[in-house]
Amino acid sequence: GDALDRDAGSFAPVQEVFDDLRAPLYHVLGNHDYEVDDAVKAQVPELLGMPAPYHAVTRPGWRFLILDGNDVSTYAHPAGSDALRRSLAYRAEQAPDAPEWNGAIGAEQLAWLEDQLDEAEEAGERVVLFCHFPLRPADTHVLWNADEVLAVLDRHPNVVAWINGHNHRGGYVERNGVHHLTMHGMVDTDDNAYAFLRFTEQTLEVD
Repeated sequence: GDALDRDAGSFAPVQEVFDDLRAPLYHVLGNHDYEVDDAVKAQVPELLGMPAPYHAVTRPGWRFLILDGNDVSTYAHPAGSDALRRSLAYRAEQAPDAPEWNGAIGAEQLAWLEDQLDEAEEAGERVVLFCHFPLRPADTHVLWNADEVLAVLDRHPNVVAWINGHNHRGGYVERNGVHHLTMHGMVDTDDNAYAFLRFTEQTLEVD
């Protein structure tokens, strides 16, 4: 997530770099991706070439779920929209002290997530989830409804990892056998902010 920082014009030069990739590209929506005019906010997934804000990608034996943690938020919806009103009401009731630069996974997406995990379990697939926002460690960067999402994951032993950004310092926690890996932000590392992940029968290797 966070392919841009200030305006929709930032997408094009970044996309020029991505266009040179010789591999499939899957974006995850971050909060800074919505630092655009209200009229453009609904187009952000399309500008990034995403089929939908949240969706599944399958490979033999694996299911990768790309989630949208901006679903319920104060910044991803135009002023005056029903979505923004619902988001503001949710924050006031459920997370009044949480930072506005976080968000939550809404009820519809949460139901979709549960269905995907059920389907993956029936198919014998292990699952890795990608979201811009962390669930753990519990600090100011986590989703507003991190505990609710964790409760869903706890019901599915086929979940292997949750991989996220947002906290530029990076981090790692293992909880109930699930690896929570926070990737470094490009703006706050002297080395690099990318990694190769190798999935084997017994291990998840990060280089």
